[in-house]
Amino acid sequence: MLLANPDGRLRPGMTGEAEISLPPERALLVPRGAVAESGDASYVFVRAAGSDRFVPRRVELGAAFGDLVAVRRGLSAGEEVVASGNFLVDAESRLQSALRGAP
Repeated sequence: MLLANPDGRLRPGMTGEAEISLPPERALLVPRGAVAESGDASYVFVRAAGSDRFVPRRVELGAAFGDLVAVRRGLSAGEEVVASGNFLVDAESRLQSALRGAP
């Protein structure tokens, strides 16, 4: 962020406080632990309709609020997600994929 400094009062290395106001936005919140990061994308594991299986779903994240993060796209209200331990679900998913492709 660039700040105007016409009188030169702001100098390199100085610190300060800023308050940023954003318009309110309705969003779904999930625990931070429910989000798996792949480097260029974020995923949550969602219960597949009518089954006990969980599938990865790409999501677009918004702002974080403590231990919660807003999901802007990719998830609907009422869907069940893995709230923690998603690394285990991811590992199981990768293992099952590898076994299906094995001779």
